[in-house]
Amino acid sequence: MSLQKEENTTGSKYHVPNLKRALEVFELLAKQSEGMSQTEIAETLQLPRNSIFRITMTLADCGYLYRDQNTKKFSLTPKLLKIGYAAIGEINLVEKSIDVMKSLRDDIDETIMLGTFLHDEGIVLEVITGGGLPFKLSVDPGSRFSLYCSAPGKSMLANLPVEERMEILKRIKYRKHTDNTLLSAKALNEHLKEWHRKGYYIDNEEEYRGLRCVGAVIRNRLGYPVSALWTAGPLDRFRMRNIPHIGRKLKKAADTISHRLGYLAS
Repeated sequence: MSLQKEENTTGSKYHVPNLKRALEVFELLAKQSEGMSQTEIAETLQLPRNSIFRITMTLADCGYLYRDQNTKKFSLTPKLLKIGYAAIGEINLVEKSIDVMKSLRDDIDETIMLGTFLHDEGIVLEVITGGGLPFKLSVDPGSRFSLYCSAPGKSMLANLPVEERMEILKRIKYRKHTDNTLLSAKALNEHLKEWHRKGYYIDNEEEYRGLRCVGAVIRNRLGYPVSALWTAGPLDRFRMRNIPHIGRKLKKAADTISHRLGYLAS
């Protein structure tokens, strides 16, 4: 009787305070690319400095945080990416994508990126840098991107089950970056439907002026969108008349990776 009661009990009774605080530190530092000091972390999270001291030093000793000896600021290390790979359920996703990404890079001579969901954002998993002179796009693995104004975000959103997609669209905090930014769930959903018929998706200067981005979805064996493949560049190399050509190549490459993950299109 008591065992059944224990199994059905949930809530703060089972919380580990310092573990929860450590997770809050991770989430905070994920938004601060330049890092933060122990004092800044403690003040932002409104937590005792001695607690933050123990947590940050422990995480640093375990290799999850890096501490700059000059500024004394802490930042995340790439070690968390290993956990991220496992979290998306496709541990060998990057391994199965690398040669396809390199082949596509060589074909279109542009930087190719691979990313996935991270809550209501996206995160870059791998980057194969292209030529693209004189303007060469450079993105670091671990970088975050918005779902509503990026080609990879749209690629994954458009292929989610309808209810799940609409829940995310409602939660998104839309912010205007340029005159082309879509600023409502309704507008974004209509946009996704339009491009879904093409099989690839576009960011038409919606986050950065002068930059277009084209992406395609990658599915797992169940057909669920686990990742996206995309490229980006300046308008003179990504003219609208060239987008279908680039989009079809991206879709073909993304479909190849999906097939390697066990997805068989109907």
